This record gives sequence, structure tokens and C-alpha cells, in this order.
Amino acid sequence: EEADNSDEAKQWLAEAAEITREQLENPRARFRQAMGEADQDLVVFGSAVVFIGEGRNLNHLLFQSVHLKDACVFFDDEGNPRGLYRTRRFTIRQAIERFGRNRLSKAVQERADKEPDEKIEILHAVTPRGEGRSDAMLSRNLPYADVWVECEAKHLLSEGGFHEFPFAVPRWDTSSGEDYGRSPGMIA
Repeated sequence: EEADNSDEAKQWLAEAAEITREQLENPRARFRQAMGEADQDLVVFGSAVVFIGEGRNLNHLLFQSVHLKDACVFFDDEGNPRGLYRTRRFTIRQAIERFGRNRLSKAVQERADKEPDEKIEILHAVTPRGEGRSDAMLSRNLPYADVWVECEAKHLLSEGGFHEFPFAVPRWDTSSGEDYGRSPGMIA
């Protein structure tokens, strides 16, 4: 009751609401697009996967939907999502922009100048890290591992981490023992 009547608390809440609104409405966040795609996946497939994090330059939120064909989510014994494996296809040019030329395998580096638009498959894994700590100074010591691997060469591109699982995995409806959802589209 005391906090409800505090001018300081009201001001803080108003500022927090404004910051949140600005972040969600920022076109670079892609909130509306990602949520629209996720809604469609829910209605058709019964499950959706949405990344919620920061853009690479860390000055804006980023929402990205992940198609179920590209993702394998695993759940804990209570049915909560705990980790995810997904494949992504990057052009060599995109991989250079994302990871840096020197981080790519020698084979891909050799093809970079001749075939920059050739696509390569990359595995992205976000998994619980048993020895991770939320107070870690380095991202590779955080509670969730964030690992990117070039599939063909089995070459590690990047290893980082997250404080918490950065994917939302809504499900339309589930039956006992099911991890993935059911949808109205399945009934149709």
C-alpha cells in the first residue's frame, strides 16, 4: 500500500513502461514481425519458438521467430524448455559479418572470395551449463552455453553464454506427457 502511494515508485514505473514501449516499437527489435510469425506457428503447428535477447550491437532488443523445422527444443521434467539446438543457413558473407573471417574454417575462408553468397549450415546450441554461474565475468562461464559450430567442418565458430534461457516456447495445448503442442490447424 505504501509503495502504491509513493510518487517515486509511480515515476519509476512510468519510466520503465516508457522504456519498454520504446524498445518493443523499435523496428530493429522486430517484435511485431516475430510475434506474428509465432502466432501463425502456434495456430498451425501448436508450438512456436521465439528468441528474445539483444541485437549484436547491444543497444536494442531483438525478437526472432525460429521455424520448428530448424529447431529441436528439449524440456526439463516439469515441461519447461531448458535448451535448444537449431540449424541456420548463412551465406559465407553473412558468416564473415557475424563471426569474422578468421573464425571460419580454412575451407570456407578459401571459398569466401570466389563464392561469398554460397550457403553454409551452422549449428546453434543453447544448453544449460552445469558449472555456469550467474555472477560470471566471462560469457563462456554463464549458466547457459551459447555455441555456434560450422556443421560440415565441425569447426567451433563462437562460444558465449546467457544468464537465462533466451527462447520462449509457447504451446497452444498439450496432452499429458507431451512437450510439443497441438493446434487448431491439426484438428482442421
